[in-house]
Parts: sequence; structure tokens; C-alpha cells
Amino acid sequence: MQYDMKIEEVSTIGRKLHFTVASGEVKGELDRAYRDLMRKVRIPGFRPGKVPRKMIEARYAPQVKHEVFGKLIEAAYREAARDLPVAGRPEVVEQGDVRGDTDLTFSIEVDFRPEITVAGHKGVAVEMPVAKVTKADIDRAIGQRLASQARIEEVSDDRPVQSGDLVVTELKLTQSGSELVNEPGTMIHTVAERYYPGVETLLLGMKTGEEKSEEVTIGQHTENEAIAGETVLATVKVITIQAHVVPELNDEVAKALDFESAKDMTASIKKQLAEFAENTGKNQARVNVLETLVESNTFDVPQGMIDEQLSALVDELRMRQAYMGQDPKNLKFSDAEMADLRTRAEFAARASCVLDGVARQESIEVSDDDLQAKIAEMAEQRGQPVEAIQGYIEQEGAADMLKARIKEEKTLDWLIDNATITTVEPAEADDQSTAPVVSSNKSTGATDWTKSMKKAELLDVAKAKGLTVNTKMTKPQIIEALENA
Repeated sequence: MQYDMKIEEVSTIGRKLHFTVASGEVKGELDRAYRDLMRKVRIPGFRPGKVPRKMIEARYAPQVKHEVFGKLIEAAYREAARDLPVAGRPEVVEQGDVRGDTDLTFSIEVDFRPEITVAGHKGVAVEMPVAKVTKADIDRAIGQRLASQARIEEVSDDRPVQSGDLVVTELKLTQSGSELVNEPGTMIHTVAERYYPGVETLLLGMKTGEEKSEEVTIGQHTENEAIAGETVLATVKVITIQAHVVPELNDEVAKALDFESAKDMTASIKKQLAEFAENTGKNQARVNVLETLVESNTFDVPQGMIDEQLSALVDELRMRQAYMGQDPKNLKFSDAEMADLRTRAEFAARASCVLDGVARQESIEVSDDDLQAKIAEMAEQRGQPVEAIQGYIEQEGAADMLKARIKEEKTLDWLIDNATITTVEPAEADDQSTAPVVSSNKSTGATDWTKSMKKAELLDVAKAKGLTVNTKMTKPQIIEALENA
């Protein structure tokens, strides 16, 4: 469309866009609007489509001019905004008359994303907390791996029933003299009994061949609904005791877990834990660098950018709610929680501006190779072909958004590579609910996890916990492994 535009600076981030739309564009849009209306309007004495335009103009001119102005302003602004760093919603502040024989003028006020020059971005002094990998950490991780090789064996010694055992019993349940259950051989799980929850409390401490009678209350979660919540007299006799036996670490067990030997398994797990600790520290160092630069560089940030970040934070929390099996519509925030979210959203908006500034100052760009490498990484994480990810990105028009994310990641890496880093012991774990959130696709490095985390992040957590996982597994499979750990 034909238009001219001039930009007037009204504040550090505020701009007024002055548009002039050519009279020919205005006349063409008015003619189309009146033709459409002439086909639709019904006036007594005139056949459909034969109502004179002057009569239409006399009755409907204000409505038509309003609609035409809306179309012209939307088209001109949308076209202009493609090449402008707009942030937030535009507001029409001035407008001329829609006539058709003269140019149409109007003005729009909108905020621009600030283009800042970041001071002190080279050699930022930051601390990188890296936890030392202890023998206890390694033993715990090995134990979790070995647990995946556990097998059920019958207890041969004279030990009593312990929590976690499976016990074959003779079981009778009676109530007021009436027999409800009589099973000469039924398996009772002492920690996850499904049919007779409550009976397992009698079994703990009993030995093979012993018998006991005592009143118990059957749990409400029983799959035998007829006796749910009922208080009964339970008579149990232990026939056999079975236990989960975790094997000792040896070369044979290590090979079953895809290691060359027990020594190789220990060394590999130690290396994984060390890499995880280092990645966790680097992620925190990235946040520390951004915090330092945000605090030391003062600039105005558009409210629209903050609103976008706030919306993204709320959407993320609602998604986590859904992953936890709860209705995200029921998620409510107190005034204090909303204030905290706004603080985090403002930090994220400012951090994004800082990263833009550093990238511009250091000529950090995203190449086609960078884009293809990221797509290959996404394909591996999701267990899908590269072509499928490529097709999705093209279909959704998400290439620009992905490039922006890659540029942020490259800029964060540049800042860390050029920072003055001091490695320190991590502080005691505390509530991180108010920690700043930045736009980054890096692994969080958290030992806690949620189902909303990315596959790569879940892989890191699972490996740190000593679980047998790999990149070929799907995200649900990794989550299942974490849940069963």
C-alpha cells in the first residue's frame, strides 16, 4: 500500500509515527466499501444492488468512513511495524478525515524496544558455585543404578518381615462372625498393597510360619471396594517372605548397565556428576552476569515488554499445574505473588535488552549453521527426525523466534567466556521461588524437577540421580524413570 511515515521521538522509548496514506488508496478502499454495502442494503423502492451511491452515502457515510479508517490504519501500521522494534500496543492519537479526494493523515504512539549501549560487559566479575562431587554422591548414584537391576528372591534366613517385602500369607478376614475373605495363599506388599491395605501392619516383624490375629481397618484406596474402610478381624500366617535384592557392583552387573567394567562405571558416574555440577554452576553464573549488568545499566523499558514476560511466566506456571494433574484455570495468585512475578518479568525484560545490546556491540549473529545445529539438537532431544522439526518450524513461522533464542544463548556464552569467574562452594539450598527468570534455553541444572522441564533438562537431572537414561528415550520415558527413582 502507498503511504509515507515519519518517526518522532517523544521519550527515550516512546515514538510517534506520523502516517500519510495516498488519496488513491483511500478512494479505492471507500469505493470497495460502498460497492459491498450497495449489494447488501435493502431500501424500499429500489431493487437489490440498484440503490444510488449518493443515497447510501447520505445514510451510511459515518459507518463506512469508520470501517475504512480502521482497515487503512491497520494495514499501514502492520506493514511499517515489520521493520520497527515496536513493543506493546499502539495507540491512535491523531487522525484526519477519510474523504477520498485528499491524503489521509493519522498518528500512532507506540513504545520502541530500547537499543542500549551496555557498559562494563567485558570482564564482569562473577561467582560460579560448583559443588564438589563426594564419595557419598557417587555411592548414592551407583546405588540408584544398581536398584534398576534388583530382583525378587525368597528370604532364606530367619529374619522377620521388613518394610518393602512381599509376603505370601494365609489370610482370613471376618466381621461380626461373618467370613469376608478366605485366601490360603495371597501376596501382600508391605509398602504398596492394593487389595488389603492395612493388613501389612500385622506382618511387619513376623517370621515365616508365625500366625497372628488382630483388628485392622482396610484402607479406602483398596481395589476391593466391598471392604473399603471396614474394620475387620484379620488372621494372617506367613508362608514365605520375598525381598528385592540389589546386586553388589561387579564387572558383570556393570556390563548389564552398558559399562565396560565396575571401575569404568564408577569413573563414568563420577564424570557425569562433575559435569552436572559444572553445568549447574555455569547456569548460575549466567544469571549472576545478567544481574550485574542489569543493575549497573540504567534505562527505560517498555511496559509492553514487561507484560509479555509476565504473561509468559503465568503461562509456564499454568502449564506446570496441568502437568501435575490440576486444572490450570484454578491457579490463583495473591497480591504478593503477583508482585513477585512482575519483579521477575521486569528483570527478564531488562535482561533481554542487555543481551540485545551486547550482541550488537560484539557483532554476535546467528548463522545458518547455528540454526541447523539447534534444529538437530531439538530433533535429538525429542527423538524425531530433523526433517520433522524443520517442517514444524516452517509451518509455524517460528524461524525468527528460534534465531532470537540462539542469539541470546550465544551472547550469554560470550559473556561467560569473557567474564572474570571465581569458583565458590554453593550456598545452602533455600527457596528459589523469587529467583530471576531469564529467556534462555540452557539447562536449569536443578536437582528437583517438574514435568514441564525440557527433555534435555530432565536427562541432566536423571543422570545426576544415577538413573540409566539416554537421548533415545522419549520425554515420558525419562519422567517415568524419575518418578520410579
